[in-house]
Amino acid sequence: MRALTLLSGLILAMTSYGQSIHQEQLEYYNGLGIDEDAYTAINRAESNLVGTKSNRSNCSMERIVFGWHPYWSNGKEDQYQWDLMTDLSFFSYEVDANTGNANSTHGWATNDAVDSALANGVRVNLCVTLFSGHTTFFSDPNNSQTLITNLINLVQSRGAHGVNIDFEGIPSSQTANFTNFMIDLCTQMHTAIPGSQVSTVLYAVDWNNVFDIAALDPHVDLFTIMGYGYYYNGSGNAGPTDPLYHFGNSYNYTLSKTVTYYLDQGVTPSKLILGLPYYGYEWNTSSANMPSSTTASGSAKTYQQIRNNTSGNYSTANETWVYETISTNYTYNDGNWNQAFIDSKYDMAERLEFINHRDIGGMAIWALGYDYNYTDYWDVIRDNFTTCAVHPCVDTLYDMGGPVKDYYDDEDYTYTITADNAANLELVFDTIDIEVGYDYLYVYDGSDVTAPQIPGSPFSGQYSGFSWTSTGNAITFRFTSDGATNNSGWKAVYYCNQDSDPPTTAINPTNNWETQDFSVSFNDQDNGMGVHTPFYLVADTDGSGSWYANDNNGFKLDEFDQLTSDWTLQTTQWNASGGLLEHLDENESNSNLWSDLTQDNAHAYLYEWDAMMTGNLTNRRSGMHFFCDDPTLSNRGNSYFVYYRVDSDKCQIYSVDNNVYTLETDDPVDLDPGLWYNYKVHYDPSTGEIKAYVDDVLVSSWTDATPLQSGNSVSFRTGGCQAAIDNLKIYKSRTANETITIGSATSDVRYQNMNPSSPSCEIYSICVDSANLWSSPANQLVNIDWTEAGPLSVVDEFVVDADTFYTSTEISGSWGAYQDTNSLTTEYWYCVGDTPGDSNIVAWTNNGLTTLFTETGLSLINGTTYYVSVRSVNGAGIVSSNYTSDGNLLLSPTGLEDMEDFAFTIYPNPASNHLVLKTGGHALRYVILDMMGRQVMQGNLNTGETSLDISQLASGKYHLQVWSGSAFKVEQLIKR
Repeated sequence: MRALTLLSGLILAMTSYGQSIHQEQLEYYNGLGIDEDAYTAINRAESNLVGTKSNRSNCSMERIVFGWHPYWSNGKEDQYQWDLMTDLSFFSYEVDANTGNANSTHGWATNDAVDSALANGVRVNLCVTLFSGHTTFFSDPNNSQTLITNLINLVQSRGAHGVNIDFEGIPSSQTANFTNFMIDLCTQMHTAIPGSQVSTVLYAVDWNNVFDIAALDPHVDLFTIMGYGYYYNGSGNAGPTDPLYHFGNSYNYTLSKTVTYYLDQGVTPSKLILGLPYYGYEWNTSSANMPSSTTASGSAKTYQQIRNNTSGNYSTANETWVYETISTNYTYNDGNWNQAFIDSKYDMAERLEFINHRDIGGMAIWALGYDYNYTDYWDVIRDNFTTCAVHPCVDTLYDMGGPVKDYYDDEDYTYTITADNAANLELVFDTIDIEVGYDYLYVYDGSDVTAPQIPGSPFSGQYSGFSWTSTGNAITFRFTSDGATNNSGWKAVYYCNQDSDPPTTAINPTNNWETQDFSVSFNDQDNGMGVHTPFYLVADTDGSGSWYANDNNGFKLDEFDQLTSDWTLQTTQWNASGGLLEHLDENESNSNLWSDLTQDNAHAYLYEWDAMMTGNLTNRRSGMHFFCDDPTLSNRGNSYFVYYRVDSDKCQIYSVDNNVYTLETDDPVDLDPGLWYNYKVHYDPSTGEIKAYVDDVLVSSWTDATPLQSGNSVSFRTGGCQAAIDNLKIYKSRTANETITIGSATSDVRYQNMNPSSPSCEIYSICVDSANLWSSPANQLVNIDWTEAGPLSVVDEFVVDADTFYTSTEISGSWGAYQDTNSLTTEYWYCVGDTPGDSNIVAWTNNGLTTLFTETGLSLINGTTYYVSVRSVNGAGIVSSNYTSDGNLLLSPTGLEDMEDFAFTIYPNPASNHLVLKTGGHALRYVILDMMGRQVMQGNLNTGETSLDISQLASGKYHLQVWSGSAFKVEQLIKR
C-alpha cells in the first residue's frame, strides 16, 4: 500500500495556488527522492484487478486516446489496456531553462511502459515539461536548438513517435517566442523523423492568450487540452475539477466552453484532444449545499482511492449526482462538512459522448494508473470510442450550456445519435429557446445533414415542447450561434423503438420447368431496421435421395446420409450414421474433418449447422474453421474458427495466421451437454466482421482489420468431446435477383430430374436484419431438364416400312415412341415433304401422343419420293431434333401391262460389288435412283440373268426401277 500512502502525502502537500496538477505532482514526487525504478515494485504490490480487461480485439479505435504515464506510475502499465490506447506520453523530460538540456528524463531510455507501448503498436511520445524560467529559456536561441536536437535524438533512440510539449505558466510576453519555437520544433522533427508527431498542451483557460492557434495549427499535430483544474485545491468553492457544464452562479468555465473556445480559435477539430482527470478534489466546506464555499485547501483523490473507499466516506449513502455538471459528489460530516467530486463511470461516459458530439479528435488521460485495479474507465472507452460502441436506447440531450445555463457564442457543430437495435427514434423536446433570426438548430431525419429536415427545422426562437418520430435509427443535429446573444437553448430526450420483428424472405416462383440457366428473384422484407444481408443456397440431387451442393460455387449442403468423398478424414473417428455426422473419440484434442469449398471476397458467407456435444471430459468444445487455405495443417493454415464450449459456457472466435491461432473473443453463452443447438456463423470479407449465433441469438462478434479474402475449404473441429452434427448448410450473400446455372459439372445444378415428380434442384433463402434477427428459411423445388427426348427409334411411311405406294391422294406414317425419363414426352409433331425434312406437302401437325397418322385428300405426283418427318416435345417444353423416313416412291397404276406377267428377281440383296437381275421373256431396262431421287445407273437387261457392277455406288439405300415399255416396278436395293 506504499504508493497510496505516498499519493496521500502528496495530496496534503498540494496547496500552491495556480499550479497545474502536472506541476504539483511532478514537484512532489521529485521531492521524495525515490528512484523511478523503485515504483515498479511498489505499485505491483498493489495489483488486485477488479473487473475484466476489455477485449477490444474485435473492435477498431475511432478516436485518439492519449495517456500520460508519469514515472511514479511505473509498474502499473501491466494493467493498461493497450488495445484501447493510441498514444502514450512518458512524463517527463524536465527542461533546464538555462541550457535546454534535461534536468532529468526519469528513465526514458529503459522504461518498461515505453517498451510495452511500442510492443503493442501504441504511439509513444516524450512529454517535455517547463513550468518556469520561460523568459530565460527563450532569451537564447541556442537553448531552443539544444532542446530540439536532444528531443530528436531521444525519440530516434527509442524508436518512438514524437514529443508532447507541456510548457505551463508562459507569460503573454513570450507568446511569439513560444510560437516560433513550436514551429521550428515541428519543422525539424518532421524532417528528421518522417511521420513523427508533435503535440502541445493547451490550458483549460488561456488567461494570457499564449496560444496563437492560427499560426500553430498548420504545424502542430495534436493539441491536448488540460481539461481539469476548473476547481482545484485552492478554490473558494467546491466543485468538479472537470465540469462538463456549469452550475448555480459559480465559476462559469467548463469543458464545453473550453472546447468551443479553441474550436472558435481555429484548432482543426480532429487535432483537438480533451484531457480528462482520473482524479478529483475533496474540501472541507461550510455546508452540505452545492455549491458551497471551502474552509480549507483541497486534497486530490484518485479514482482508485474513491473506489477503494477505505474510509467508508464514499459510499452510496453519501453520494449525490450533480446533474448540472454531470459529476458525482460525496458529502459527509466527520465533525466538519466535507465534499469530494469525482467522475463516476457514467460521468466519464457522458464526457466521451460529448467528445463524439463535438467530433473532436479524442481524449487524453491524466494520469494513467490513477484507476489502478479498476476497469470502469477502460470499459467506457471501449463503449464510446470503438466500433463496438454501445449506443443507448434512451438519453437526454442538451445544448452546450448544459441543463441550466445558456449556450455559447460562435458555436457550430454537428453530431448524430443512433441506438442499437432500434427501428426508429422518438425525439421529445422539453424546451427550445434560441435567439431568433441569428442562432439555429437543425434536425435531420437520418445519419447526416443530407437527410431531410424534420418538420419545423431549422428552429430559431421559442417553441413549446413537441415530439417527433424518425423513419430510421439515426437523427442528426446541427447548431450554429453568432457572437452575441445567448439564450437557454434546448433540452430533448430520445427513446428508441426496438426492432423485435424478424425479417421475412420468399422465393418468387420460377417456371414449372427450367431448361437452361435461369434467373430467380427473392423478396426480402423487414418492418424494423432493414435487411442487413440476404443469403441463398442452391442444392441438387442425382435422384439417389440425397441432396448436396456444388462446393466449387461456394455452396454446401449435407444431411450426412453417408460420409461422401467430398470429405477428407485428416484425423480418424469421424463417420456418418443414421443421418448424423459423428465424432466419438473424446480424447482427440483437435479433430479435423474437412471439405473443399470455394470462398471469395465477392460474397459474405453463412455457415449453419446443428450440433450436440456429449462425453465425460470437462473441456468439451466443437466448431468450424472457415476461409481455410490449408486444411491439412493443425490450425488449417490461414483461417478463422469458432468454438462453442459447453463446460465453460463460452463462444470463442479465433483468427489463424500462418497456422498460429489467436483468441479474439471469449463471450458467455448458455450451453449444455446432450442438447442440440443451431449454430450460425456470418463472415463478411469486405468488412472483416464475424458474428456467431446460437439458436439465432448473437453471442459473439469480432472484426478483423485485415480480413482474409479467400479460402479453399472448411473444417469441422472438436476437442475433448463426442459430437453429433447434422444439417450443414453454407450459403453465400446475394442480390434480389440471381442467375442459377445448370447443365454441367461446374454449374450450380449438375443433374436433371430423374422423373417428372422428382425435382433435381432446390433453392434456399434466408436473411438477417440490422438488429441481428434472422428470418425463417424459405425453399423452393425446381424441375430441371435440359435435354431433348429421344432418339426416335424409327420413322416409317405407312404402318410398316414400304418403298413404294400407289395411291396419289393419301400418305401414312408411323414411328416408335421417344424416350424422356426427365420430363416425359408430351406430344409428337409430323410433316410430309418431297425432300427429306421438308414440310411442303403436309405442314407440321400436332399428333398428341399418337405414333401414327394418315393424311388424305392429297394430290401427289407419280414418280415422286415423299418423306415423313417427326419430332417430339417433352414436359419441359424442349423440342427434339427432326427424324425423317427413308422415303416412299409414288407409282401410278396407269399404263401398266399385265403386271402379273411382269416379274424379275434380284440377288444378292444387300449386295457389295455385283448384283444379278433375272428376268422373263420381256425386253427390259433398268434405272437405279438414290434416296434423293437422282439417277445413278441405267441400262438394258438380257433375257435370263444380267450381272451389274455396283462397286462404285456409295453404301446405303437405293431404288431399283425395272421398266417394260411404259410400265415399271420398284424394289429397294441396299448397297453394303
